Amino acid sequence: MRTFLSYAFAATLFVFGAQQALAQTVNGCPAGQAMQSSDASGRKVTCVALPDVSALNARIDAAAAEPDILGRWAMTGATTCLSSSTGFDENFLPNVAAGQTFVSQLIGTVNAVRTFNANGTGNMRGVTQTLSHPQLVFRPGFASSIGGAGSVTLSTADMDFTWKIQADGTVLIDDNNALPQRFLLPMTRTGWTVVIQDLPSFVGHISKDRRTIVLTHNTMQLETSQVTDATGTAFAPSQRFCARDRVLTRLSD
Repeated sequence: MRTFLSYAFAATLFVFGAQQALAQTVNGCPAGQAMQSSDASGRKVTCVALPDVSALNARIDAAAAEPDILGRWAMTGATTCLSSSTGFDENFLPNVAAGQTFVSQLIGTVNAVRTFNANGTGNMRGVTQTLSHPQLVFRPGFASSIGGAGSVTLSTADMDFTWKIQADGTVLIDDNNALPQRFLLPMTRTGWTVVIQDLPSFVGHISKDRRTIVLTHNTMQLETSQVTDATGTAFAPSQRFCARDRVLTRLSD
């Protein structure tokens, strides 16, 4: 009887142990893989590789961090320039010591549309209004005097530019080193053109809702203004420093 009970107890232990063994998962999946399926015993497991989501997440984060400014933006702003016929010295002062010098101030406004393309290029088209103040004439050894009485002009602007979003989230715009303009008014200047060369870059901050951009130059840089009349005769170039501010408002495309 004792022998039978011993065999029965041993059989019970064997069955109980077998049930525990069957309930355990024998095969697991290595790192970087996940279980796709398994049989009823849990012993046969099919594993599949997990996708590498880190690169995808990085691209998503980069896209979210880079503002979308593609499309058309209305642009307005003011320009103020100081011109000198003999250039400027190292202190950015009109070089009146070089001889007879014509110094004048110009103020203007712009009403235009900037279009930003996906490849980092763009185009700006619009009109500019300028008021040139009366000139001062400086001659060594003589008191300064009034030169021209000033002038008023209306001109078109049509130019290409390049742009990029910088690491700090600001937008950098380069106007391809030249701003060509064609005079519309006064009628006596029909067919005349002016080209402003060596414009400094614009740097701008983009609003949180990505509907507004404010721009200004990131430095003071010597520019050159070259006027050509309707016959193709070019006047003597004039050097100048200009301060510009621009406000861009997104347009519905």
